[in-house]
Amino acid sequence: GATTSLDIRLVYRRQLNILGTTMGSLKEFRCLLAVIAEGAIKPVIDSTFPLASVAEAHRRMEQHAKFGKIVLEIP
Repeated sequence: GATTSLDIRLVYRRQLNILGTTMGSLKEFRCLLAVIAEGAIKPVIDSTFPLASVAEAHRRMEQHAKFGKIVLEIP
């Protein structure tokens, strides 16, 4: 993967937090895609917006009233 350098003193002085996550391996990703293609996993979609309504979609996300994914349709 990509590497970077960081002056850890700046993190300490500014009292910054570093948050990391892992997305799994390429093998796991391919397995996930296969399961999705089989229809075994179905995402819950809260709402769908055209790309031109991205601001409205963002407002919907900020409301914290959604249940599921907010989808942007890209032509």
